[in-house]
Amino acid sequence: HAYVGQDYSIQKSVGKISLEQLDSLSEKSFPPCMRQLHQSLRENHHLRHGGRMQYGLFLKGIGLTLDQALQFWRSEFTKGKVDMDKVMSPITLRCPFRHTDAELLKQKLQSYKVSPSGIAQILELVKGMHYQLACQKYFELTH
Repeated sequence: HAYVGQDYSIQKSVGKISLEQLDSLSEKSFPPCMRQLHQSLRENHHLRHGGRMQYGLFLKGIGLTLDQALQFWRSEFTKGKVDMDKVMSPITLRCPFRHTDAELLKQKLQSYKVSPSGIAQILELVKGMHYQLACQKYFELTH
């Protein structure tokens, strides 16, 4: 499957978001995979290496400056050292559109307040193995 979305390799808006916006943006604007990583990081103050790499690149791509990113990671990992006695369930980065059972995906989309017709559109794209388009449709429906 080829990537059919926009080319985000050229940075256009570095520094346009702030650390204070991350939590609200994660709920409204992040794709489900990044939303899941953000939520896990906030709850456990830990991500596995692959998750950190993906999430770090995502944060850079949405415009977080290097200084802001360093501040964010330092803050989270400092909290993690304090909370190390908690049992951490490692999160792996997997596309929820590709790797989630249709019924579970439907429930997740409902919890994200996607309309029933929107869920049907997304599930149809997933059924056709158009995972990138399903992610794009999710973004369109939530904005």
